[in-house]
Amino acid sequence: MKWPWSKKQAAPAAPPTPAPAWPSDAYESVRACCYFFAKHEESLPFREWRPPNVKMSPAMEGMASVAVCGYQTRLYFYMLEQRIGKLEAEIALDGFLGLLTQLSDEGAEKDMGSMTRWLLRMVDDAANLVSSQMGQKVSTSSGDVEVPADYRMALYFLLRMKDSPYYNKLDGDTDFHNDDWTLAQCLEYGKDAAVSFFRPMTDAVTSFDVSKFPEWAWRDKPGAHERHLQRRYKNPLFPPARRSVTTAEVLAARRKDAAEYKDVVDKSRGIELPENLPPNWNEFLGNVREQIDELKDRARQIGGDTSNVMEYLNNLRGNMADVWRACNQHNSEALRIYEEAEALVRKRDEVFRGDFGNQILRSDPCFPSDEVVPSLLCEDARTVAAVWAMMPQENRPGLDRSIADCIHAAMAEGFDIGTVREQLLAIGWPRS
Repeated sequence: MKWPWSKKQAAPAAPPTPAPAWPSDAYESVRACCYFFAKHEESLPFREWRPPNVKMSPAMEGMASVAVCGYQTRLYFYMLEQRIGKLEAEIALDGFLGLLTQLSDEGAEKDMGSMTRWLLRMVDDAANLVSSQMGQKVSTSSGDVEVPADYRMALYFLLRMKDSPYYNKLDGDTDFHNDDWTLAQCLEYGKDAAVSFFRPMTDAVTSFDVSKFPEWAWRDKPGAHERHLQRRYKNPLFPPARRSVTTAEVLAARRKDAAEYKDVVDKSRGIELPENLPPNWNEFLGNVREQIDELKDRARQIGGDTSNVMEYLNNLRGNMADVWRACNQHNSEALRIYEEAEALVRKRDEVFRGDFGNQILRSDPCFPSDEVVPSLLCEDARTVAAVWAMMPQENRPGLDRSIADCIHAAMAEGFDIGTVREQLLAIGWPRS
């Protein structure tokens, strides 16, 4: 009798590797991502940055692996954003970078968190440029061709990463020796590896506790509510209880800023110039002009990056003006009066008030009235001078006394008055 095992048997198939039990908490998920990132060349998905059959020069390898790593990391946060929200993912990203800073070697010229922030901003810039160029073709020896987004991102990295052999060669005639297509292949390969690895990881996230993220980075162009937190933070010009700021407060402020921006955008989009004007066209166009000017004022008051909505409103106002002039083309007196009124509007628009000067004009204040003085002293000298010029003459002595009281209270705690020297000079201090 021959036993089954007396024959040469094929090795049993290895059981499938069980899927990891990914954390459901956003902070723990970010910590896991930080662990994989720190391992980099040893860990999925970051070790999968180049297809096995792709070769490249040693001069390209370093920058290519960094570019793909940045792309993969940003994809994790894009996917996390779909689970917890855009503003929450922004806080999570700051937490991730803070963890990387903690892992950095002491005495290093640049910490890992700062370098990674720079890299991720480059990825964002590349993605924004690609989005604006969708549909445009690229010239090749075979003619103009449509290219995938990964190719355009590859070009961006090749021309703007300082360790790229093609850095800053922006003349448009650069011969990339096929490195552009090679890097595009790497980006596509790394993207697929990241999505495959990170998708189940981010899908597992069901909760976000902002208190677990103790760090954040102020935005380059904060909205009005976040800007006031920035003024208060660790600032001896404010009362002690107002100097502490939490991540929860930052998130709440950003939510308010986002809601205010959305409100301006929605109202701007709601203004239409119909093809056929109503019989009372003069009154109708006057109302449109008032709506646009009010929204432009509001856009200045909410802070943040409002360049896109301001451009939209300015273009809309220009279209409205063209329609109004066309309707009055045979009425020279009406045109004269209109142009004089427009000149006054342009002059008003050109008056510099600074973000703070615009914010104190809000009908819905974004900071308490008793914090106007310390807030003013946080602004640059040009803004301080502009706000002082806005003040009625009879209000200036009282503001002067409040400024003096604020500074004296801060100096009692060791505040250096030299910190606000330029601001005080801007309002005419020292008084004679």
